[in-house]
Amino acid sequence: MNSWFRRHPDSVAWQQADLDNLGLTADQCREALQFVGEDLRTHAGSDAVARILITAGVPSAVAGRLMLLPGLRQVAQAAYRWVADNRHRFNGDPIPQ
Repeated sequence: MNSWFRRHPDSVAWQQADLDNLGLTADQCREALQFVGEDLRTHAGSDAVARILITAGVPSAVAGRLMLLPGLRQVAQAAYRWVADNRHRFNGDPIPQ
């Protein structure tokens, strides 16, 4: 993300994170991308992607805010789930177990 955005949140592999302190579980992290805001509120999946875009600032923030609107949020969630379920089809991801 560093090369795509001017501002970006710190990223930490969940295996190295203090999940208890962040209010997360390993199962949540295995299931979807997690975003923990400065207020320690957690967001998962497409909501996490939206929060990353918002944190990045304009113009990405516009897309992030749109992703959280009713109707568009459901589309973003379905798209996130499809990509997550099919990530093995994309270059660089290992074959599913």
